[in-house]
Amino acid sequence: MAAEGVKRAVLEMGQDRLRSYSVTAWLMSHPLWALACLLVLFFLLSGLLRRSTNCVPARQSVAPSPEGKAKEAPQ
Repeated sequence: MAAEGVKRAVLEMGQDRLRSYSVTAWLMSHPLWALACLLVLFFLLSGLLRRSTNCVPARQSVAPSPEGKAKEAPQ
């Protein structure tokens, strides 16, 4: 059947991937360590994102005047 061929192809592809990427195989066989690594990665990336957004100064908005010309923002 065609379904068996597809199933075999998917399984072989997954097994080849696990053989070539040993870290993936290790993480799949150690789910608690994988969860801990994901949590650490999440906190590191969230801290990096928070830090990078604090480094960029906020733009001051400039309100248009009734004459149509923009006023300078107060300092």
